[in-house]
Amino acid sequence: MHAPVSRTDSAMEEDTIVEKKSAADWQEKAAGNVYMDEDPLKDEAEQERKLVKALDRRLLPLFCVFYFTDFLDRANIGNAT
Repeated sequence: MHAPVSRTDSAMEEDTIVEKKSAADWQEKAAGNVYMDEDPLKDEAEQERKLVKALDRRLLPLFCVFYFTDFLDRANIGNAT
């Protein structure tokens, strides 16, 4: 027949159940962390917008100066003839 279950056997079974439950919980938590909260393209669009704004602040004044000096040069050539 069956041998009586000793205290150590039941403790081992409980430990095994706890370990299996812990592994299942870990897998469930790991699977739950896979999704993304935010759209990555939204972050890229925001970074691109910041970059364009920074470039505009740096380059636009420089281009305005170039345009103005080109205008002065053409006006001086027109006056010289």
